Formats: sequence, structure tokens, C-alpha cells
Amino acid sequence: MKKNDKKNEISIDKKQESYHITRVRTWRDVFALLLKYDSDFIPSISERKHDLMEYAHKLYQYAYVYIVAEENNWVGFIAFYANDMVTKTAYIAQIAVDSEKCHKGFGTALVEKCINISKLNGMLEIMLEVNKENRRAIEFYKKIGFIYKRQASRYSEYMTLKLK
Repeated sequence: MKKNDKKNEISIDKKQESYHITRVRTWRDVFALLLKYDSDFIPSISERKHDLMEYAHKLYQYAYVYIVAEENNWVGFIAFYANDMVTKTAYIAQIAVDSEKCHKGFGTALVEKCINISKLNGMLEIMLEVNKENRRAIEFYKKIGFIYKRQASRYSEYMTLKLK
């Protein structure tokens, strides 16, 4: 990975292809991401949040939202909060990568972006909630260093990553 001169952008060069991680600039882009990846989640984002437009506004206003793009096509995104100055805990609200782009480092690069920004904001850990049945996601998070924290609901659990 290398940093570009542009603020908030990282390029990942693989096999002479270029990928970019860039902060989302409008709530409409956040809304488009939520629509694109809605059905990738179980339950879907719209089932959990009901009003995707309102949720897009909330993420745009309070969260960091980054996309990873390949040849100007979005192939994944992450939305996270790194603003809890009481507990100093960042929270990954959403992360998704196109199924045909999995296992190519995009998800890891998005989480690394979250880690770096969380550290800059003084966070001491990152937490996320994952469906207990989503073994692929759980293994992905474990590979990065997340560990089980506690049960979140009947269907999900919290995982956490301590920041160094």
C-alpha cells in the first residue's frame, strides 16, 4: 500500500491494477452504497434500519464512510464511528466487499483505514457486531485480530480489536 498526495486516499497496486480507498463525499453516495449492498447482509440493512435515506444521512453526518474503487467502480465500503471520547471505542457499523472481489485484500485495506483513523482520533479499541451464522466474516475478523467480546443478541455477537 502507498499513500497518495491526495488526503484521505490510499492506492493498492496489485498485478499492475490500481485500487483506491476514498472518503465518500455526499450523503447520496452513502445512500447508493446502502442500496447496493443492502441484500448482502442478513438481515438486510433495510430490515434493520427501515429508513435507508435517514440512515444514510446519519452515517454521512457522524461516521467515516470510505469506498474502495477499481477503475472507478465501487467494489466495497466501510462505515465506522470513531468519536466516542468517553469509552474511546470505535464502532464498525457496516463493511462489505463485492462477492467476486473477496480474498483480494480489499476488506483488510478498509479495516486498516478504520484502524488508522481510529488511532488518530484517540480510540483504544474497535468493536463490531456480526451475525453468529456468518462464519466467513467471523474468520475474516479473527484473521485481522478481532476477538469475541460478548453476545449482542440471540443472533449476533460483538467482536473487538484492541488498538496498540
